[in-house]
Amino acid sequence: MSYFTKPVRTQRLMTLGFFSAIIAVSSATINSTRILAFGSLNPQVTTQADEYTTQSDLYALNSFDKQFVTAAAQGNLTEVELGKLALKQASQTEVKQFAERMIQDHTQAYNQLKLLAGQQNIAFPTAIGKQNQETLTKLSKLSGSTFDQTYMNTMVEAHTKTLSLFEQEGQQGSNPALKAWAAKIIPTVKEHLQIARSIVS
Repeated sequence: MSYFTKPVRTQRLMTLGFFSAIIAVSSATINSTRILAFGSLNPQVTTQADEYTTQSDLYALNSFDKQFVTAAAQGNLTEVELGKLALKQASQTEVKQFAERMIQDHTQAYNQLKLLAGQQNIAFPTAIGKQNQETLTKLSKLSGSTFDQTYMNTMVEAHTKTLSLFEQEGQQGSNPALKAWAAKIIPTVKEHLQIARSIVS
């Protein structure tokens, strides 16, 4: 036997339906908020190096990203070391000026990439690598105009390869932060290449 009259039962059912609707809307809102929070994380994090990385980027790495970081880091270090060598052994003023630019720009790029790799939990090299060391050793035995010519030819070749590497990161990489950084550096690489070619000419 019911303890409520028909009007009372009707009113209770309406009340229960109202609260059920509130709970459903609240649950949907919470779930939507969760999806927004984890599916579209995109706050820019400003650092001393630059402004790219986000927490979601930590989960977007492929093998090319890792190869890119290694090659780019070693390349930047090599450019710095070769630039220092050129300041000592080059004979032409424009070659020494180019070397100073290489030291400045590639030191900055190396530091940016090091910080970015740390934020992305990517292993980061601190040495130039065997092949680059061979180039450095070869150039260290030269001086004067012979050094100038060999160094600048090396710069043209190196920056041509670097440009290709950075463009490949944009095409084959999966990490948004690394791809953004590569895209930002490409104009500088092109400028270096243009200057190197003009000096060689």
